[in-house]
Amino acid sequence: MGYESKLNGLIEKVLERAKLYKSCYCHITIPVNTNGNKHLFRELPLLPILNNVQKGHLFKFVYSSNGLNWKSVNNFTNEEELLSSFRASVRRYIRSSERKELELRFLESEKDVKLAYNLCLENAKNHNYSLRDWSSFKETLLTMIENKKAKFLGAFYENDIKGAALIVKAGNYYTYILGGTKKQKPDFLAGHFLHWQAIKLSFSEKLSGYNISLGGSKGVVDLKNSYADGQIYFENSKYHWVLKPTYFKLYLFFEKKLKNNKKLISKLLNHIKR
Repeated sequence: MGYESKLNGLIEKVLERAKLYKSCYCHITIPVNTNGNKHLFRELPLLPILNNVQKGHLFKFVYSSNGLNWKSVNNFTNEEELLSSFRASVRRYIRSSERKELELRFLESEKDVKLAYNLCLENAKNHNYSLRDWSSFKETLLTMIENKKAKFLGAFYENDIKGAALIVKAGNYYTYILGGTKKQKPDFLAGHFLHWQAIKLSFSEKLSGYNISLGGSKGVVDLKNSYADGQIYFENSKYHWVLKPTYFKLYLFFEKKLKNNKKLISKLLNHIKR
């Protein structure tokens, strides 16, 4: 990796930021796996910041990666060779999606990014999982896109958005964060189209790979895994700090009693914080 000496200070900043915002709890994941991928630690480095940390995660509503769903792209000489590295069924889906005459757009304006994010919100609602609302994520998202740390890809047909995918660049590879597609007939295969575009982008920028990410519904997991070389799970990598034990115990109580009403939990915790 070459930056191991920076990791302890980076984790300190995470903890400092949690305290700045008066959080009652903070957790991290350190990418450790012995499989040899150069983006992961083979063993946990010596990190003094972890001397007073607890193992595992207690809070399940803030995402923390379990590993990489990895596709290498830096060992091919051209796009056709890269395409040939997928199994036959994936190649058929990719070629079929390209025949749908979808237009790829890199979305940057607030209007266009909101359009794409609304599609992701609609997709989340239809599949019964939660995303942050636009107003709470807008500033972060637009800043990351402006600073070239993220790209929001849109798949359009006749000026109508059919799919969107947010990817973030870090560690010399892109990671798929979230996305959504319109379910309609005919099927534009926008998901296949967008992941192939993200993989081609990783190849053209001479990155080492594309992390299509883990998790999702069975159908989503099957699609992701069909594009990856393999899944690499982090080992003994999760840690947490309880910064305000009383508040966190109250959260656990409310979460248990009101687990089907996350918005009410949030309002109660905000009231307690005041």
